[in-house]
Amino acid sequence: MPFIRDLLKEQPQHARIFKLIADPPTTTMQRLKALTTGSLPTFIDISSNFNSHEILEDNLLHQAKASGRNVTFMGDDTWLGLYPRLLTKAFDYPSLNVKDLHTVDNGVVANLLPELRKYDADFVVGHFLGVDHVGHTYGPSHPSMAEKLMQLNDVLRSTFASLDEDTIVFVLGDHGMTETGDHGGEGQLETDAGLLVYSKRSIFDPWQGPPRSIHQIDLVPTTAMLIGMPIPYSNLGMVIPEVFLAPPPTKPPPSPNAPSGFEGRVTVDFLDILANNSEQIRTYLSAYEQYAGGDFPTSLLDALETQLARAHELHSSLRARHLHDDQAGLTATASAYVRYMELSRMMCQGVWAKFDDGTINRGMLVLFAALCFNVFVSLLGSGAGVQSVGSLVAVGLVSVAIVVLMLVGTDVELLVSLAFYSVIFCILLLAWSTVCSRPRLHLREFPIRLQKLASSIPLLSSSTGVHLVALAAALLHCVSLFSNSFILYEGDTLSFLLQSLLAMLTLHTFGTVASRDRMVTSRDRMVTSRDGTETSRNGTEASRDGTEASRDGVETSRDGTLRSSKLLLEVLLPFLSLGTIVRVAKVFFSCRDLQVGCTDTTLGSPLSALPNPLAPSSVIRFTLSCVLTCALPLCLVRSIPEVCLGCLSLPLRLLVRFGLPLAGLGTCASWALEGLLQGVLGVALPTWGRVLLPRAVCVLCAGTAFVCLVNPYDASKMVAWKDALHPSPRAIPAVVLIVVITSLWIPITLVLNDGVALPSALMVIQAGLLLWAFTKWDLQGTHWALVIVWGLMSCQSFYCLGHTPTVTSLRFEAAFTVVDGDISGLNLLTAGVVVALNTLASQILFAVGLPLLVLFGRDHTEPLSDQLLAISLQYTAFHSLKMMVTVFAASLHRRHLMIWGVFSPRFMYEGAFQATTDLCVLFVYALLTMGPVRYFIAR
Repeated sequence: MPFIRDLLKEQPQHARIFKLIADPPTTTMQRLKALTTGSLPTFIDISSNFNSHEILEDNLLHQAKASGRNVTFMGDDTWLGLYPRLLTKAFDYPSLNVKDLHTVDNGVVANLLPELRKYDADFVVGHFLGVDHVGHTYGPSHPSMAEKLMQLNDVLRSTFASLDEDTIVFVLGDHGMTETGDHGGEGQLETDAGLLVYSKRSIFDPWQGPPRSIHQIDLVPTTAMLIGMPIPYSNLGMVIPEVFLAPPPTKPPPSPNAPSGFEGRVTVDFLDILANNSEQIRTYLSAYEQYAGGDFPTSLLDALETQLARAHELHSSLRARHLHDDQAGLTATASAYVRYMELSRMMCQGVWAKFDDGTINRGMLVLFAALCFNVFVSLLGSGAGVQSVGSLVAVGLVSVAIVVLMLVGTDVELLVSLAFYSVIFCILLLAWSTVCSRPRLHLREFPIRLQKLASSIPLLSSSTGVHLVALAAALLHCVSLFSNSFILYEGDTLSFLLQSLLAMLTLHTFGTVASRDRMVTSRDRMVTSRDGTETSRNGTEASRDGTEASRDGVETSRDGTLRSSKLLLEVLLPFLSLGTIVRVAKVFFSCRDLQVGCTDTTLGSPLSALPNPLAPSSVIRFTLSCVLTCALPLCLVRSIPEVCLGCLSLPLRLLVRFGLPLAGLGTCASWALEGLLQGVLGVALPTWGRVLLPRAVCVLCAGTAFVCLVNPYDASKMVAWKDALHPSPRAIPAVVLIVVITSLWIPITLVLNDGVALPSALMVIQAGLLLWAFTKWDLQGTHWALVIVWGLMSCQSFYCLGHTPTVTSLRFEAAFTVVDGDISGLNLLTAGVVVALNTLASQILFAVGLPLLVLFGRDHTEPLSDQLLAISLQYTAFHSLKMMVTVFAASLHRRHLMIWGVFSPRFMYEGAFQATTDLCVLFVYALLTMGPVRYFIAR
């Protein structure tokens, strides 16, 4: 910004710049709380970032109102949610629409100078949002960023020119941003920001060195002391010395014993400010220790008391001897106070991550018990069917009652123990109801069932090697979650494991078919030998038969060659295609903090966010994304057999033929309008115009899914259909499920943006190739190997879609694809759903598509409903294992340096994965077993 550069160069005694360090999390609400209270928010506060509640903790605005001072605010309406009764005058504007770059900034510009000229406010806050929104929407390198910075440059020039000598200005960023324009975590790019302090008085020494680093919470006591009001009670910040120290007449010599920031002349008045600040921190820590009891180590508290007593002693000695000009003594006293405040802040940062080990251990034990129960039921065969739904409801009600008792009870330890043992009891009750609810399972058959259970264990099954390797791959993935380095490169680990399993399954299929061919050949030789014996008895006729047999042998050899070539094509081609897609999809991985040698690309950015949307590479990528988005729904229509399509209900048939292709076309049209008009022509679409097409697409897809739920097929045509071709009863459920998946994929791709449409299409193609390959693979017994491949593919697709398990990777801007106006009420719920669809796209699609592994399978020995339940339990068991491991890892590393940067976000994401997977699996199982298509499932 040219104005700031010239200001620092031409008026160094009036302006100074600092490096401002924020404490994580670097989300807006937590930064505003720190800037007004001086406290240290934690990562648990992230949950209130988008639905901010009033801050009741003592803060600057509360102290200003209590001391009769006026506060004028303009800008981000988050302030009004945090301090609804403390602002004397407020000009607030909606802040959550990150695609709106100008409303908030224009509102601040329109009111800032008029309010300053009134001189009726003691404290004026102007919160601009344009730079932050440009970062979220387009990234920091987009031309729009330069435009917003130049706007702020002009605002600062006009504002500084209108100030009087009694006003001091702090220009700061509440957080930084990553190379992709995001924030929220603890990376250096997110926590580091700038602070410019300006006054028309000469308050700084002109011999400035490089910018000094200060903490964001240091602004709280500095502001309070400047205005002349008490420091907020829970503040842990320290006053900024440069603001209070008078500049020396000459350049002072460097002093190795002086703390950073004491380049000016230390005075007794400044020591009084430091003493006031130190006593405020001591009062707060004493009250906190008395309330919390034992959070702070006694040794640290004693050391702090000793340090503060020493500072007070030096201060009293200087006053008693009237040594107001003893710079060595004044500097030593100031250093003692500063040391006390720094140690206090460091102690609080180190011990305020408090963990309840007892509750953590109980939770991990419950997770382990649930996982064991899940695996047991899935191995048992069909487990609990629809008949045990009543038991499930009863268990749920008991659990809810226990939670309520825990919330309102007084003896917490007793209630926690009661809840733990009640959960274990409910699990055992559910297991018993599962066994007893099966009408064909009696006590005399229990040994037989145990024998079947043992035979289905991977180590004892006919496909032992396949399942053993698959389980080993799943365990390797889980073990890798204990390492922060493996979590940082989890996408690469998943790609390696996935390709290894695909190669193993392909080799297993070749080996199985070869063994089967050898058995058939051996049996044919035995038959030929018998025929030869008969031929020798019949003389001349035998010779003729021998000639014919020779010809048949030649034909058999040719058939074997053709069969082998066909097998090579049908088995090897899907593997090569899948392996290629897995490798290509890695191009779309996004970088995250701490990754070495990773460079972000613009492949996942929307067309409107690209610096040059008309570049050939951008046009080719956009065209390919649109072609795939339109082609997949059309391929769906063409892939459905005409006999199956004719059996669908008329509304569903019309929606499949015309609605879904039209939705794909509408998605591309929405991208084109925003990308070409806004990215190329620089014309901003009106809000209603921007959300009209996306809403129409979502309504069309939602209507298709709804028809699949209530009226998927025409019952009048079913008899003729069955009599004509006798197709598999799995065809109609498979078609309905594919239509549901397509109805989900189109709006998900819409909210992912055109840059991620290509990996989204590759994800669907990848799943389709796996289903095709599954029809060729020879997997007997359980589906564990295939379920693990399916689960690893869903996890790897999460990274292919450009996501990472970090706070900053959440694409909040996706909410404004379909949301119009302010984020409140129903819009807030809609925005949350859209962001969830964007973030959890792969988990949703793979969980909903899970039954296709059974519907496309060749195992007809077990009832279809039993197979569906078994594979559903196996898939949730795989995700439960990952969930349990991430909990163990987060608990084990709770004092690790990377707990908040790596392990904790990974744990939170895994919880979202687990919940999403369970809900989607339950939904699709209910759809197939309780919906209109249950007739086909029961057959």
